[in-house]
Amino acid sequence: MSKRPNNVAEKVVEVIEQTTVENLPIEQKYTPEVVVEEFKRQGENWSKTFRKFKADGLSTAQIAKVTGKRYQHVRNVLITPVGKEAQPSTPTAE
Repeated sequence: MSKRPNNVAEKVVEVIEQTTVENLPIEQKYTPEVVVEEFKRQGENWSKTFRKFKADGLSTAQIAKVTGKRYQHVRNVLITPVGKEAQPSTPTAE
């Protein structure tokens, strides 16, 4: 068991020590600065940014909220296959 704090200052220190980035609400972890930085890191490509945030565990609604994009836009990107799967197969003429 942890000892109980005797005053407000000890309680504040205890709360700060227990606070990690993982414990922060989505809005505090994914600030506009973080979103813009990730957008630039992904080659200024919203689709890659959405997929990165989804891989980080954000829901579609959370991604839409932190990026300021419409939910439907984010959802459409996330359900669209990437790479060769996205290419329509065309028969080759011989």
